[in-house]
Amino acid sequence: MRRTEPAVNRIYARPPGFTLQHRAGRRLRWSGAAATDYAALVVLSGDFHWRPEGDRESEQAKGGVIARGGALLSSPGDRLSAAARVHAEYMLVTLSPVFVLDCAARARLARADSSVTFRARSVERDERLARLGRDLADELEEETPGQELVIAALVEQAIVHLLRRHTNVRRSEQLELSRAGLVDRRIRRAVELMHAH
Repeated sequence: MRRTEPAVNRIYARPPGFTLQHRAGRRLRWSGAAATDYAALVVLSGDFHWRPEGDRESEQAKGGVIARGGALLSSPGDRLSAAARVHAEYMLVTLSPVFVLDCAARARLARADSSVTFRARSVERDERLARLGRDLADELEEETPGQELVIAALVEQAIVHLLRRHTNVRRSEQLELSRAGLVDRRIRRAVELMHAH
């Protein structure tokens, strides 16, 4: 007689910065259709078959399989989906763009007016990211004193690791840093035109 693996679905949110979802079970599915946030789906066990849902061309346009220790990385605007046919487990880290850019600026990895995108949608093996995913899953298992601080530190470690290893950072043509903070240049130009008339 085969032992049935328990189903798990834990969610932890710290708006507006990030959301965590730890899931385990049979036939899991995830869809990040046209998301406005960054997402890293870290595979803790099993295999996930993934594919892009849009018509955007890339080196990985057909999708593939991500096994334990791998990850699916989604930038804002990406339309991806993943599914496991048997029992699997993942940690999904969803990050707001403002939070990512804030961490990048504080770590001196990018300017606050930069544009950050993932180089590839899938990562075959990344032991450090997998370890951070497992640590986050373990921390979500039970509420203990200091949990918020530990989770925030682990998420920031994950962001710095992703920025160092898996992203392209370039200066944004649409964003600029002003005394008021991050401003969309298109909005500023529209306001200037309104005041000129």
